[in-house]
Formats: sequence, C-alpha cells, structure tokens
Amino acid sequence: MSSTLLKVVSNICFPDPPSQTLSRKGLIMAARLEIGLKPGLVDPEGEGLKKKAAEYFGYDFIEAVRTIRVLTIDAGLTDEQLTAVQHGIFTNPVTEFSSFQPLAPEIDLAIWVGLKPGVNDTAGHTALEAIRDYLGYSFKPGEDIYTSKLYLLATTGVDRDEAVQATEVLASEILANDIIQQWRVFDAQSWDKNTGIGLVIPQVRLQKTPSVTTIPISSDAELARLSQERNLALTENDIPTIRNYFLREEVRAERAKVGLDEPTDVELEYISQGRSDHCNHNTFNGIFHYTDLSTGQTEIVDNLFTTCIKAPTLAVKAKKPWVVSVLWDNAGVGRFDDDHYYVITGETHNSPSNMEAYGGAITGIVGVYRDPMGTGLGAKLVMGAYGYCVGPRDYPGPLRPHLHPRRLLDGVITGVKDGGNKSGIPTPFGQVFFHPNYLGKCLVFVTALGIMPAEVQGRPAELKSIAAGDLIIM
Repeated sequence: MSSTLLKVVSNICFPDPPSQTLSRKGLIMAARLEIGLKPGLVDPEGEGLKKKAAEYFGYDFIEAVRTIRVLTIDAGLTDEQLTAVQHGIFTNPVTEFSSFQPLAPEIDLAIWVGLKPGVNDTAGHTALEAIRDYLGYSFKPGEDIYTSKLYLLATTGVDRDEAVQATEVLASEILANDIIQQWRVFDAQSWDKNTGIGLVIPQVRLQKTPSVTTIPISSDAELARLSQERNLALTENDIPTIRNYFLREEVRAERAKVGLDEPTDVELEYISQGRSDHCNHNTFNGIFHYTDLSTGQTEIVDNLFTTCIKAPTLAVKAKKPWVVSVLWDNAGVGRFDDDHYYVITGETHNSPSNMEAYGGAITGIVGVYRDPMGTGLGAKLVMGAYGYCVGPRDYPGPLRPHLHPRRLLDGVITGVKDGGNKSGIPTPFGQVFFHPNYLGKCLVFVTALGIMPAEVQGRPAELKSIAAGDLIIM
C-alpha cells in the first residue's frame, strides 16, 4: 500500500471538474479541490508528522505521510470558472497536481482536519479574495471558501484497531486544536474512493433567533448564584459593586431613556469579562501577606501592580526623557528620533500554552499585535519577539507533566511561527531557557514592536480620546 500512497495516484492529472458538487437550496453549488505534491517530491509536513509520531508516542509503524490541501468552494462558479482558478491560482504546475475528485483511490489511514463553524478561516478569506480578483466574480451572501487539510498515512506491521486508535491520538494531540478545529479519521474500510472526505461546509447555522434577556438581581445572594450558574467568575467584592450600580437612581434614569430596566444578560457578561482577572488584574490588585522564611520578617504588600509595577515604571519615566507614554494605553511609547516614536508591549501566555502549546502561543503572539496598533492614534507593526522557559527538551524522569517539554516547545515554536511570520509580521528575535523548574509550568513571553510618527495631522500621535459616536473596530 505504501507505494500506492507515495505515488498518490499519479495517473490523475487534471480531470474534468467537478462531478462531485453539493446543491444548497438549488442556488449554490459546492466543489472540493484537493491539491498535493507531485509524486517523488519530499513532503516536509508529512515527514514532520511521521517524526513527531515516533518521538512523542513511539509510533514506528508509519512508513510515510503525504499531505493534501483541501479547498471547499461553496459558491455558484461554473465548471469553466472552477477549472480556471484550479490552474490559475491554486495549483503550482511545477510541484503540485490537483483534482476535484479524491486524489487517493485507496488508503491505509487518513486524518482530515478543518476549522469548526464560526472560526475565522484566514486562508479561506485569502482564497476568496484571489478568486474575486482573478475572475471578477462577486460573491453573494452565504457564499464562501473553506480550507482544510488531509493527511494520508502509509502503515506497516500494525493491526487495524491499534492503528486507528493511534491515528486518533495523532489527530487530537498534534494536528488539531479541539477548541477551534474538527477532525475525522478514515481507514481503508471507511474510505470511499469516489467521495473521499465528502463535502464539509462549516457554516454557522443558528437554531434560534438571538435575543436579549433581562435578569433581575434582587439580592447579592441572587447575583452570586447567577455568577456561579453562568460562569461569570465574579469576586465577593464585585457582586455588591455591580448590584449597587444598577440600583443607583441616575443610572436607572439613564437606562429608562433607552427602554432598559433590569440588567440584561449581555451587560452581565460584558461586566464580568471586564472585571475578570485576565482584564482587571484582580490578583495583582489584591493584598499580599509575604513572609521571608530565612529571616521571619513579614510584609504586607497592598496591590502588587501599584507597588511593584506602576511605581517603578513611573519613576523611570520621570528620569528618562525618551519615555513618552506608559501605563495608560495599550502599549508603551518611546522616542525613536525627533519625528518618530517606537511602541512596544509584551505579555505572557503561560497557562494557555501549558495546556495547548500551539493554540496558546499563536493566540499570544497574534493577540499582542493589537496593542501597538491600538496605541494612541495607531502604530505600524514592525516585528514580534518571544521568550520561552521550558523544562529540558530530553527530560527522561518520572514526573509526567501535562505536555512533555519537547512536545510543548515544538508546539509554541510552531504557534509563534504561524502567528508571526505567516501573518506578515517578522519575528527576528527570541530566546529559549531550559530548566527543570519549568516542568510544572512553562513561561511563554510574546512581544510586539511598532513605529508611529510623533504627530498625525498636527496632533500628538501618542494621545487619543474617545467620544460618543466613535466607531469601534474589533
């Protein structure tokens, strides 16, 4: 079977498209384009998966892996238009071949990975723009392009049930992030050479009309119950503060002008998010009782943020004329030269990366890019940077961390690479520190650097104000 897989049906060149389509409401037809490397060319991504399967899990029964890019075109394109974009945009004639039919007539095992409905498909958006520009086609509401990937595995010396179980581990532990992706494993018995993976249209289909619900909070105990029930994670200090706000006469009067009375579910979700530890730094703002075990000296620190972060930062600002702006906007601003400022920020994504290395790291680096762009009147991103603190990569000991350091490091590296370089923002600087103390929890630092003019249309670029009627871009 492996020889068949490695050739990946080389007899298929460019058959007439596309006999397999899906009609939705008689208006829109969907077609699936599969694109693979030509036989004989090395598949780096496939080789990487084979190597990880052996290193992470000891799976030595995988002889080869070939990857296939899948493009599901859910739009009313004619057969001629589909053929045009197949060859004109999506297939490199030197290294690739493609088909609107399954590229693999038979398989040992296959893993399909795609995004869940509602998850932003950046590659799909780019493909849509390319088709629009290439054909001059105007996409209608409901039409879209979806990307996914198919991995074909050639195996040897393993029984079917064991191979399927191992492949499911590869899918869930390496290839897919269950928070944003869906996946499916095929074996030789479940594979249909005519339909392959089928046509998956990951559209969001609401089963009900969204509505806003009022929620009475008659007492602090009632709001505490709602917090527990709706996972609002409100603290004991939050509850009376929030409830008293909705009871204030001036607030009630203003709400009445727009037809509001009791708090709504939208407002409570919004407030709970704004007062969360992630956004409001409740832990940093708390009171810490510290005892030096070597001396027995006890110290009370009221608000770590104010005493250990804010105060020394403002002290530096007072001494350094090149510090333009700190601690009030999304990022700090420093003087680059007489006409330009640089904008810099950083954050950690330790817990998310420790649980799911790739997803935690990619959301960290992409998330931190927002800060320079949203500082003052806006900065242009220049670069990203990173820092990883992990356990020894070859750790052989008995402690079983959630992710072995090797797996964790591979995941965060790939996450920052995909979120950084692939988004068009280079990540030219980084550092890695190995120590056994990070077996329990890694540290993942991400940083973004931008540049802005000192003035924009005569206004100081580092300053901004917000007024009613301003547009919010999310």
